[in-house]
Amino acid sequence: MAIVKYSSIRPLTNLYSHVNMPPLTRKRFYLLPMSDGHAAPPQHTPPRNENRTVIMISNILAIVGFLILIVIIIWGLLHIASLSSGAFSGIFKTQKSSTVSVSAPASSVSGQPVKISWNYSTNDTGRYAFLYECTPGLDFGAPVMQPGTTTVSLVRIPCGASFTLGNATSSIILVPVLSTTTPKTAQMTIIFMASSNSTQAHGTAKMTVNPGMAPVATSTTPSPKPEREPSPTPTPSPSPEPTPRPTGPADLKVSILSISTDPSGFSTAVFDISNIGNSSTGTYYFTATLPTAQPYTFYSQPQASLTPGSHIVNTLRFSQTVNGVFSVVVDPQNMVPEANEGNNSISQPVYYAGYNPSIPYQTY
Repeated sequence: MAIVKYSSIRPLTNLYSHVNMPPLTRKRFYLLPMSDGHAAPPQHTPPRNENRTVIMISNILAIVGFLILIVIIIWGLLHIASLSSGAFSGIFKTQKSSTVSVSAPASSVSGQPVKISWNYSTNDTGRYAFLYECTPGLDFGAPVMQPGTTTVSLVRIPCGASFTLGNATSSIILVPVLSTTTPKTAQMTIIFMASSNSTQAHGTAKMTVNPGMAPVATSTTPSPKPEREPSPTPTPSPSPEPTPRPTGPADLKVSILSISTDPSGFSTAVFDISNIGNSSTGTYYFTATLPTAQPYTFYSQPQASLTPGSHIVNTLRFSQTVNGVFSVVVDPQNMVPEANEGNNSISQPVYYAGYNPSIPYQTY
C-alpha cells in the first residue's frame, strides 16, 4: 500500500489570480435530453380551429347519411306493401272489399229445386259462376229447356269446376241430387269475374241436402162389411208372355249440340252423351280438346252410369278462344265394353278472330 505524503503540498491561501473575463451577456438556455436516457415530458399543443371545423363537418355528414338510410328503408317497406296482397297490404293501404254475399236455404231435399241468391255491388262488368265442393254422393244440376221444345232436362254441374251462370246477376235455380241415404252438407261458392281485368270476388254458403222422403205406408182398421154371397169365379184368360228384353253390351254415343263464342272470346260448347246400347255403361269418363291460345285438354270427373236409352247434356265453357277444332272423346281408355267404339268421338271447327291475350284463361 502506497503512502502519500502531504508535506510537499502548500495551502492555497493568499493566492490570487487575475483572469480577463468577457462581459456577461443574456443568453438562452435549452434543456436537452439527459445522457442517462430520461426524456423531457412532451408539450401539449392546443387544437387549432381547422381541426374543429373538420370534426363538425364529419358529424353533419354522418347525420345526413343516417337520415338517408332511414328514408330508403321506409321507401322499401312501402314498395313491398304495394306489391303484396297479404298482411303488409292491410297495414299500409285499405283494399276494396271483394266478398260476395251469398244466401241459400239452410236445408233442402234431394231432387227439389232451390234458389241461391247473392248480392255484390261493383262498377265492373263481368259474369257470375257457381262452384261447389266435391262431396261423395252429392251433385248439382241446372234445369235447361231444350231448344224448340217445352221439355226441361237437368244438366249436371261437375264438382270442383266453375259453372258460368250466363245472364244471371242475383239468383239461380239449381237442383241438388243425392245418391246416398244420409244427409250431405254442400259448400257452394258464387264467383264474380270482371271482363276488363282479372279481378275476382267470391262468397260462400252452406246447405244441408237431405234424401228424398219415401212414402210412409199407413194401416187402418177395416170396418166390418156385410157378407156377400160368393159369386162364381171367372175363368182367367191366358195373359200374353212378356217380350224378353234384348240383351247386349252398352253403346256410348256423343254428339255436339251447339258451340257459340261471344266478342270477348268466351265460348260455350253443349254436347250430348247417350247410351244407345242394351246394358248400363257403369262409370265412365270423357275428355275435350279446347281451341284456346294455349292448347288445353279437359279431363272430366267420374260420370254416373247411363242406363239403356238414357242420355245427359253437358256444357263446357272456356276463354281465350282461337280458330281451331273443338273435339270430345267419350271413354278414351275403352274401359266400358261397347257394341260400337266408332261413335265415341266427335269434333267441330270453331272460328274466332278476336283473340284478346289480356283475358285470363278460364275453364268452367
